[in-house]
This record gives sequence, structure tokens and C-alpha cells, in this order.
Amino acid sequence: MTNEKEKMMKSVKLLLIFFEQIRDSFFCFYSVIFYFSSFYLNKQYILDESLKMAVIIQEMVAPEISGVVFSKNPITALDEIVIEAVRGSGTLLVQEGVSPLRWVNKWGEWVENPQDQDGLLHLVNQVVAQTLKISRTFGKDVDLEWVYDGSNLYWLQMRDITSLEGVKLYSNKLSKEMLPGIVKPLIWSVNIPITNRQWIKLIEEVTGELEIEPSSLAKTFYYRTYFDMGTFGQIFESMGLHGDSLERMMGIAPTTNGKPAFRMHPRMITLMPRMIRFIYDKWRFDNKAKLELPELLEEYTRLGEENIESLDEKEIIVRIDALYDIHCRTTYFNIVIPLLMQVYFSILRSRLKSVNIEIDQFDLTEGMDELKDFDPGVHLYNLSCSYHQFDQPTQDAILSSTYSDFMQMSDIAEFQIAVLFQ
Repeated sequence: MTNEKEKMMKSVKLLLIFFEQIRDSFFCFYSVIFYFSSFYLNKQYILDESLKMAVIIQEMVAPEISGVVFSKNPITALDEIVIEAVRGSGTLLVQEGVSPLRWVNKWGEWVENPQDQDGLLHLVNQVVAQTLKISRTFGKDVDLEWVYDGSNLYWLQMRDITSLEGVKLYSNKLSKEMLPGIVKPLIWSVNIPITNRQWIKLIEEVTGELEIEPSSLAKTFYYRTYFDMGTFGQIFESMGLHGDSLERMMGIAPTTNGKPAFRMHPRMITLMPRMIRFIYDKWRFDNKAKLELPELLEEYTRLGEENIESLDEKEIIVRIDALYDIHCRTTYFNIVIPLLMQVYFSILRSRLKSVNIEIDQFDLTEGMDELKDFDPGVHLYNLSCSYHQFDQPTQDAILSSTYSDFMQMSDIAEFQIAVLFQ
């Protein structure tokens, strides 16, 4: 009797499960008239009352690993592949907020990877390779969902990376070389517009006139300069170059075998005369610098020694215009020379590497003591040494003081002067 009862209960449970599945099926078809569906259809101006809900029945993959991958960083818009994954079902990642394993691959080099990646490197390499292939096939950057069942990699969904539209990518990788340190508002209001205009002037030597506002090239964050690398990237991409070309020229992008290949752009043919002229001019730029820099120094000295109190308003404006012109020319040199320095450095490093010599094995500036005047590290070291010569109460008083309080402190005049002028 007990066995028959158990069989009956089991049959009832199976029947209930069957009815639940039928009910769920009707729910799928009936859901087309639910509130959320109706709201979406009305918003899209789809008013067909005969519309039915389609149902796709497919085999469920039992995943060991589930993840998402972006062919371009969706936050920074950098040209790097971002992978996030969890063990088990993807609902843990997209719905339950479980902290995922994270990899970032830039041009074949892993710039970020998790500590707990036992046995997963082969899989994520496969994800990277197929993501690149999918992105190239569709000609756009993609957001993909994938699962791995222990044997095969399955792609579940593909979307556009909508967050890339209008992304402003600011970086101080370039500015810390050319505009190091804090830039206060008054200096910013004068120096940065000039710097941005000279950047545009340099680029327009190759591209011709550009419709770019100088103010859009740089922003200040906590009194430090950041360039909009997205704008630079768009300019280079329009020429058929990679968006990170400027960073590569500066030697601050990864140097890997997987970096994107050069793509010939149709517009480059029309720009070829400008490019040849640009390359010829910059290859001989050292001659121009040797000729003009002493002239600029002489002009700065002459204007600095002039007594402006004896000048009327018109004469002062003439002097301001002259100073502005000199500063524009100086800023142009301050942009081009570091760029050329990095190009020459890259050529030297490549030639040394061809004969199995690493450039880090020797100091290129050894014996050039005059460079210490331009090295902020030397001055900061000297300030640190002077600070540590004070007794502990004086050190504590300096650390806890504001700038105005510090300048009012007694018995440390030499150190205060060093802080002002070093």
C-alpha cells in the first residue's frame, strides 16, 4: 500500500510539473500584452494587435565558466580587451553582483590579470582571439557574452558598446612630460590656450585646417593638466594611423608584438605631400632649434629688462603681443623637441637591441651635470635633505602648517626661500 501511495504522489508531482510548464508556455505567448511589453511596443510605435510572442527552444549549456568581454575598454575607450568571468552560471556576474575574475589585454600583452586564474589562461587567450575576429568581421567594437562548458567556448550574445559614444578620455601621460607639476588658474588661463593652439598648429601641418577648439584639448584636474587623448586618437585614426600613435611616439604605450598594424587610409594619399614636407622639416629640426632658441632667449631677456612703467597703454599692449608671439614659438619647440627625443630614443633602443644590448645597461646622461638644474627630482631631494636637518618639533610644525603659516614661521628663512625658488 505504501509503494502504491508513493507512486501516486510521484505521478501527481510529475503532472503538476507538466501543468506548470504548460502554464509557463502560455505565459510566454500571453506576455506580449503585459504592461512592460505594451509600454515598449507603444514607445516604438508598434500597434499591431495580432503580434505574437515567439519562443525559441534551445539546449541549455551547463557552464563551468561564464563571462563577458569587451573589444574596447567601455569605461576609458582605450584600445584594450577587457574580460570578466565567474565560475558557474553568468547570473552570478550580471544579476547577483559577484566580484568577477578580470583580465585586460592590450595588443597581446596582459596588463591586468587575477591571481586566481588556475588553468584559465588558455581559455582567456581563446576568448581574446575570437573577440578580435568577431570585432573585425562586423567592423565595430562589441560587447559579448560567453560560456565555457569544460570543452567548448560558446558565444551567447553580441551588442554594440554604447558607452563609447562621446567618451572623453583624459590622460596626463603626455602632459606630465611637457607641463609637469601644479598649474594654477592664472597660469592656466594664459599658458594652456597657447599650448593647445600649438598642438593644433603641429597637427595641421599634416592634416590641413581642423575644426577643433583649443579649449577642448585639455582640462585641469586638481590643478594638473590632462590632454583629451580621444580627440588626438580621432585625428590620427582619420589619417589611417592608430588612435594610440601619439602615445607610441612618446614611448609610453606598450611595445608588444601584437600592436595593431598600420592601415593605409585613402586620405593619406592626398596628405602625402604634407607628410613628406612635415617629415623633412622635423628631421632637420635640430638645426632650426639651434638657430632660434638663442634668439628667443635674447628676446625674453630684452623684454624682461624693459621698464614698463615708462610705457603708455598702447606701448604695453605692443609688448604683450610681442611676448605672446615669443611664448607661442617657445611652446611649439617645447612640444616638438620631446616628441623628437622619444623618436630618436626609440630608434637608438631598436638599433642597440639588434646587437643584443639593452639600453637600460648604461646612463645616456652620465657626466651631463648641467641637466640637474632641470631635474625636479634633484631639487626635491635637496629640499628633503634640508627639511630633515631640522629638529623634530620644527618638522612637525612645518607638516601641520598651511602655506601661509609656513611662510610666517621664524628661523627657517633659507628653507622658505628654497621652497619658493627651487
